[in-house]
Amino acid sequence: MTEDPIVISLDSATCCVGDAVTGVVWLRDTPRVAEAEEMRVFFELRATTSDGTENRSSVGLRGPVNRELRFCLTLPASGPISWTGKQIALEWWVVAELVTPSAWEQNLRTQLKLEVLPRGATSAPHLRPDGVR
Repeated sequence: MTEDPIVISLDSATCCVGDAVTGVVWLRDTPRVAEAEEMRVFFELRATTSDGTENRSSVGLRGPVNRELRFCLTLPASGPISWTGKQIALEWWVVAELVTPSAWEQNLRTQLKLEVLPRGATSAPHLRPDGVR
């Protein structure tokens, strides 16, 4: 089993809308990491409907490749919160990606799921699979 060349560590995997999300991205010493041209760390919001259709949007930072990068990204104050319902699921992810020069290989990428709660919440309400509390 090969170790992932990118490792993300979050200070907390649960936060509220408008909060700052902090953590560290570490890069392992591999040939593909060495050839990377740019590093990106960003939020990705995934909306998946009951028919399996998935839409993604993202916001974050980009910059030079560093072996260790401490980051701070702020979630939009307007949300949305993480949600799993009968018709739609909204999931937030923190993604770290290395842009490589090869047109034949995909960028190196790893991700961690983030639970986004309403402002002032201290824990996620337990939801049944149909979205009812």
